[in-house]
Amino acid sequence: MAIFKAIVLKILFILTFFDNSEQTIYDLTIEDEDVFSDCYEKRPEYLGIDKLFDFSKLSYTMTEEGISVDGNVTFWWDIDPKDRLEASCSVSYFDRGNWQPTILNIKYKDFCATVFDPKQYAYNAWTKYVINAEYIKKVCPLPGMTFVMEPYTLKMQFGLDVSFKPGRYKIIIIVSAIDVDGNVRDKKICTELRGTIIK
Repeated sequence: MAIFKAIVLKILFILTFFDNSEQTIYDLTIEDEDVFSDCYEKRPEYLGIDKLFDFSKLSYTMTEEGISVDGNVTFWWDIDPKDRLEASCSVSYFDRGNWQPTILNIKYKDFCATVFDPKQYAYNAWTKYVINAEYIKKVCPLPGMTFVMEPYTLKMQFGLDVSFKPGRYKIIIIVSAIDVDGNVRDKKICTELRGTIIK
């Protein structure tokens, strides 16, 4: 059951990287009930998403309208609060037995600012409902900060400016901590998700 509690915020995390376009609407169906797994490419510096967020206080209910979300999530990556979080996302399409890269490769220099940008999908799908948003904006990325959310319903749809053919996709997310001198910390968060996108 703990795995299912983590699903909603993990999905929101990945959808942070998609633009909130209204040109083409897609539905996302998650392939694995665990949602996220460690990155296929094993590197000693990679940590799993469970080192980034504590999802244990999150609950949700599946409904016909979507996923009803309630609870909170705590950022608990042990980094310097003065660090800047940089996040990148790359998407591959499964075609004829192999993962093929797509044109969707996005890099955000400041993850903390991005998740509160109303132009980003994450805002409407997640941070718009964070009750203590002003506090989080001031302290992010302070280890121990908790995103306290008002209850809401998440619809598993997103819009993109580019056209994607329906099918299996693999999304890889890498989050890096950058110190005040611009140096990348030794450890990174790396996680991937596999699912089916339907137009």
